[in-house]
Amino acid sequence: MHADARRRVPSIAIRVVGDTSDEDLPLDFSRAIGPEGAIDAAALAVDAVRRPWRWPSLVRFGIGQRRALARLADVLDRFTRALAR
Repeated sequence: MHADARRRVPSIAIRVVGDTSDEDLPLDFSRAIGPEGAIDAAALAVDAVRRPWRWPSLVRFGIGQRRALARLADVLDRFTRALAR
């Protein structure tokens, strides 16, 4: 977005939270966040391998995240179509 601002290109950032406040996460995602803020998939994989009893909840979490992302994509598609009118 900094590059967009320098070029005077309008942009927007959308942050989405995919879990509820009362939901226990299947893994400690905070331990897998790198210095740039991106999730380190290898660190998550190591954490998952060390905790196989969490795999069923991890799968459920992944399915829920996929559904949430599909809904978000639908909303964004409708939003950008409305902007084009």
